[in-house]
Amino acid sequence: MLDVLLKAGIADIVTESEEGTSVEDIAEKTAMNADKLVRVMRLLTSMDIFTEVSERHFRLTSLGKQYQTGSLLYPIFVSQYIHRSSLLIKVSNRLIFRFPCTML
Repeated sequence: MLDVLLKAGIADIVTESEEGTSVEDIAEKTAMNADKLVRVMRLLTSMDIFTEVSERHFRLTSLGKQYQTGSLLYPIFVSQYIHRSSLLIKVSNRLIFRFPCTML
């Protein structure tokens, strides 16, 4: 789920305000399905990245701030969760092999 968080830039969209940001607003800005996104958000809430302040409204936690593009740790997260999971070997524009994350 962290790859979804990073690829979609969700941590940059969700605010720290008391009322939080609605799943519908996040879904609109990321072009994602709101009903599926709420499941992802609740999973990320269990990881203490977000807090669900009311039904389908989420607020960024202090841990979640580390996943914003301007944070010092963001490049490390991106290298761990995006690039490693999509390492491809191509020869003459043909896909030869995709390395699963467990092989690296």
